[in-house]
Amino acid sequence: MGMRIFELFPELAVVHHKDDDCRFGHISYVSRNNNLGPMLQDAIAKNYGKYAFRYTEDMRCGMVDVRGLFENRDNPLCVEIGFGKGDSTFRDAKENPNVNFICFDVYLQGFAILMSKAADAGLNNILLCHYDALDFLNRSMPESCVDEFKILFPDPWPKTKHKKRRIVNPSTSGVFASRMRSGGIIHAATDVEDYAKCMLDALSSEKNLENLYPSFAPKGIRKNTTSYERKAVAEGREIFDIIFRKI
Repeated sequence: MGMRIFELFPELAVVHHKDDDCRFGHISYVSRNNNLGPMLQDAIAKNYGKYAFRYTEDMRCGMVDVRGLFENRDNPLCVEIGFGKGDSTFRDAKENPNVNFICFDVYLQGFAILMSKAADAGLNNILLCHYDALDFLNRSMPESCVDEFKILFPDPWPKTKHKKRRIVNPSTSGVFASRMRSGGIIHAATDVEDYAKCMLDALSSEKNLENLYPSFAPKGIRKNTTSYERKAVAEGREIFDIIFRKI
């Protein structure tokens, strides 16, 4: 199929926006190599219609009824930002058929792999979006509609000059809170202690959020781990989970 996949679905070829057109002012990710082999291109071509949320340019000036994207709009809605290879995301969706999942990532290989798994399992409660999640939240995500945000192992941007790009920071915590329903959860995880402390401080500073624990959540609180997390643990790195609830 070659590059035809980008002709069929042009939004897959564009995942970023100009800084001056971004409501947050900074891009919070790095788009990795998006070359796809024939099998993954076929997976997208066959399953894009059912499993992709196509956030096209003409939609970017208004709100999107994200709950209405699913057959059962009354199910709880989980928004996952950055699912990598999608292994834990797939298990979460498969084990929770009465929860709807919208999953954002700019990593096209992981996008294709997760889409293929969802199709093979016949899941009806998951949609994938190849777009910058923060920009979508600010432009088109209605307030008070999300039951859970899941942000597992985002880019830590370790250099001081880049820390403003971290996806969970003081300038984004209020945006997450405003999009959450009362009682909704934001669950973040990282293996970088400095980033964990920064996330804890950023979310603690938001008046509409409360920490479910005195500090970090207990170890092993998530049933389904990511491939990145398993590698980090094998290499001896500590995992930090942060869980806040909207008041």
